[in-house]
Amino acid sequence: MKKRNLALVFGSLSLCAFALIPVSKETLKAVADELPITDKVTLYVMNMEDYIYSEETDGDTPAFCKEFIAWAEANTKFKNIDVVYDTTDTNETLLTQLQTGKVHYDLICPSDYMIQKMAREDLIQKLDKRDTLLPNYDEYASKYIRNRLDEIPCTDGNGNAATVGEYAVGYMWGTLGILFNPDYKGFDYDELMAAMQYWHVLYDKSYSGTISIKDSMRDTYAAVLMEVYKEDLLEKRSEWENDELSDEDYHQAIQTIFDKVDDETIKEVGKSLETLKGNIYGLEVDSGKSDIVQGRIGINLAWSGDAIYSMELGEENDVSLLYSIPLNGSNIWFDAWVMPKSASRSSEQEELAYLFLDYLSTPENAVKNVESTGYTSFIGGQEMLDLMRSWYDDRYDEEGNLLPDVDTSELTAVDLNYFFNPNYSSDTSFTPSDEYIFYTEEYLVDFTYEDEEGNEIDNEAVGGAFFCQYPDEKTITRCAVMKDYGDQNAKVLKMWEKFKSSDLPVWAIVLFVIEIVLLLGLALFLIINKKLKYRLRVKRKNGVSTKGC
Repeated sequence: MKKRNLALVFGSLSLCAFALIPVSKETLKAVADELPITDKVTLYVMNMEDYIYSEETDGDTPAFCKEFIAWAEANTKFKNIDVVYDTTDTNETLLTQLQTGKVHYDLICPSDYMIQKMAREDLIQKLDKRDTLLPNYDEYASKYIRNRLDEIPCTDGNGNAATVGEYAVGYMWGTLGILFNPDYKGFDYDELMAAMQYWHVLYDKSYSGTISIKDSMRDTYAAVLMEVYKEDLLEKRSEWENDELSDEDYHQAIQTIFDKVDDETIKEVGKSLETLKGNIYGLEVDSGKSDIVQGRIGINLAWSGDAIYSMELGEENDVSLLYSIPLNGSNIWFDAWVMPKSASRSSEQEELAYLFLDYLSTPENAVKNVESTGYTSFIGGQEMLDLMRSWYDDRYDEEGNLLPDVDTSELTAVDLNYFFNPNYSSDTSFTPSDEYIFYTEEYLVDFTYEDEEGNEIDNEAVGGAFFCQYPDEKTITRCAVMKDYGDQNAKVLKMWEKFKSSDLPVWAIVLFVIEIVLLLGLALFLIINKKLKYRLRVKRKNGVSTKGC
């Protein structure tokens, strides 16, 4: 007994002596990083509705979150975690929730312009973008698309210059365009296809009462702005086509017009909106993507992801839809994850948030999210490439297997090096890899029309699902980011409210009544909608082709 006590005393003295040896902070952190965290850690996430992978039977918690929890607890030091996942309807609702300070979220997913606003109002914090924290995002996010997001300018809460990329990890991206049914009753195919090259089609009396536009101030402002400055935009396009403007200068010229929100421009957009009002069927928030399939309308102002959804739904109902990105310019948008500022967030929650972002950025998980939502992910990688080949490359079957003896001379080559090639460069010396070139029967619709001067012009604006999901680099060049309106936001909002409150055409009033009735059955609609999306996703997984879109 005495020997044992002596040993204990000696051991204690040895430990005390060891404690006097200086240990670096890095060593302590390394030891701490190895220790399992068994206390409950909860991650709070808010996203837009139906914007992440989820199975029909999973209830309120998306399947993605459940899979993340299982993966994190099996592969990281976090052994007892939960994800509280909430949804919202618009960027503006999300902003209001943050401004009130009554909600706490570790991650939210707003659009590019809203990230600018949140950064300026000091509501979000800059992220640590080191590849050690986000290795999958660093490796698999398309460098071209990521750079477009990262370079968007903004200011921080102190008014200092910053970029959106300092705050954000990209999630989905796409374009604003015009979804339409070329076989809609009363439409002349040739006239419609020629008209669909430009935003002016929304004003064309030939299609009066068949058009719905977004009940969204920003998206509709953008579409009308492209019409107001149509002549300037087409002049720049002509200079670009004649090699008088570089790609960068042409894109910047479009961006300069897209940024116009001065008093005179707001006034002109307001006038143009009043003209447009007399030609539309009405405004819509989410119903347009199903209305066009059901034949209520023939033309819809649409985001590319919703257009993909409508095209798939159209296949189910023998309705073939097409998508236009007009030649006089359009909007390219980015949705990205940011971290709201929070004094109550623990270091463990912040670390878990980075794990969540990087788990989102693995190609296999990005594939699930693309299959579920229809939108286009920032993430490339082999799994995404294989999925897109099975959908759109006519050299492959629906299972992604290369078919023998396919004659590519009869197919259109679509170069997607800009998205999938990790070594992509816009430099003219860059040599595209054949690995990232797709071959398809139809990308842009094979159609030739005459311009106002009688010249024969090939279609460059209208395509099917593949074009909608991955517009080529030339098309992206004419697309600009829709920035935050800043101090002019109140004036634009006032103009928009005036437009909405003035007399609507009869069919718009009828639509309004119909929308009220539809709201009463919203719960039923959401259930049916979720089941339909699940069924479409299952069809994809089971190898049903979408190449005919």
